[in-house]
Amino acid sequence: MRAGVAAPAAGTATRPPRADGRPVELLLHIGTEKTGSTAIQAWLDANDRGLAQSGIHVARCLGRPDHRWLAIQARTPGRPVEDLLSPGLQAARDPAALGAHLAAALADEVAAAEAADCHLFVISSEHLHSRLPTATEVNRVAALLAPLFDGVEVLCYLRPQAELHQSRLSVGVRALAHGPWALEAFATDPAYYDYFALWQRWSAAFGEVTLVPFRRVGDVVQDFAARLGVSATGPGPGARLNGRLDWRAGLLSHVLAGTPAAARARPLLAALPWDDLPVDEPLQLSRDLVVRINDAFRTSNRALMAACPHLRPADLTADPHRFPETGSVMQSFAPWPAAEVLGELILRLNAELQLERARGQVLLAERALAGQGAEDPAAALARARALVALVVQADLPALRADLAQIGDSLAWLSARLD
Repeated sequence: MRAGVAAPAAGTATRPPRADGRPVELLLHIGTEKTGSTAIQAWLDANDRGLAQSGIHVARCLGRPDHRWLAIQARTPGRPVEDLLSPGLQAARDPAALGAHLAAALADEVAAAEAADCHLFVISSEHLHSRLPTATEVNRVAALLAPLFDGVEVLCYLRPQAELHQSRLSVGVRALAHGPWALEAFATDPAYYDYFALWQRWSAAFGEVTLVPFRRVGDVVQDFAARLGVSATGPGPGARLNGRLDWRAGLLSHVLAGTPAAARARPLLAALPWDDLPVDEPLQLSRDLVVRINDAFRTSNRALMAACPHLRPADLTADPHRFPETGSVMQSFAPWPAAEVLGELILRLNAELQLERARGQVLLAERALAGQGAEDPAAALARARALVALVVQADLPALRADLAQIGDSLAWLSARLD
């Protein structure tokens, strides 16, 4: 592991000297987005016990599976964090207060990991790439982490910006934020795509940064595991973790986003099972747009290759001829007269699905309280409440009786747990 150099900030938590002198180092995986981070985190989450037996500890106090609390606490005060808050998470709105809390929690967790014979601590969050565009924010991450470890290696996978942009459009589809404006995100949000600036921020804060060309690794989970010194396989045949979407899924997202149903309950519609939809004609950029994106970052990519000679042009520049001349993304912005009716129908069906899931969590909590299951009743209750909160946003009169009924069950469970 390569140690970064960062001075502890005043008031940050530090650990006492290690009794046995054995170092505990940190592997800090910062993305980038759309380079298999979700698959890596799913593997880490599923194998944390086995990794612990090898002396590798996966952070818990930062929010599983994507350790997003780290990015939340580092963001500039006043910048919104709502899009990073998952149901069930109760985030501190004050970044300074959250930073103090995480410093103490991390110090305790590192000490416990060391006592369990850990030699390597792992944090993985692609939000560190996408949500921290300034050196000040990255320095907050360094101030929090550097005092707790003997060395920090920052790991980042990179892919050509045009390929990143195409995958980012799929994120917009899932979030019901898909529209023609998204095509120009590479120009309106350059910090997200500028790898040289990314490298400058993180290397200044931590020292050397390990940049890995995504195209060369094959199975990113296997590559990540090898860097931990263990072996692994990927998510398995047929698994789709934030995979490609069909352009018609983009059309569905685009038309739903403008309906009254989305205005009332966007998170509920965004919870649709997008990755279960068939992909016959993938959402693809046009060849001309790929050329524009390549041109936009040609200078900064050259600067990065000069600073990191192991990188080659093919690692950072998309081949326009691998993309269709017209692309399919423009088809996903067509108008659809039946959009409003479709939005209400999908909203109703999805609300009923989430209510059924909430009832399942209530049943798990009831069984645990009766001594018939190992589930944590408080955790099941929290999941049920989060699901019900999604349905309440939809404001569907036909479901008010169901909501009242499950509300009684939640109140009864809360009283039992108090």
